[in-house]
Amino acid sequence: MLIGTAAVMIGLTPAPAMAAGLSVSPNEGQAGSTFVATGTGFDPGQAIKLKWDGAKLGGIRAGDDGSFLAPLTVPSSAGLGTHTVAASGKGGGPTANATFTVVSAPPTTTTTPPATTT
Repeated sequence: MLIGTAAVMIGLTPAPAMAAGLSVSPNEGQAGSTFVATGTGFDPGQAIKLKWDGAKLGGIRAGDDGSFLAPLTVPSSAGLGTHTVAASGKGGGPTANATFTVVSAPPTTTTTPPATTT
């Protein structure tokens, strides 16, 4: 015989999801140069789309810890100034942005040998 049984519900709140983050290194360079995008806080194993100002730049899969390192190339058509690099999980999920500044090529120096006299 069971007397005085009560069910107790304990409200558990799931831990908040870590916000996705994205950084680029270096964060400036010339058109055609390379950089590395580092992402954190994505879903483990999720396919990640990488974009440059909204245009497809590449893709990678997040590791078991939700992070990734992606070597990328600045589009050769990129104009001078600040551009947005975005990482987003395919099929939804976290999104993060970083900025990359395209700078002009360093000035070319020409050396003229001294004139010789005979």
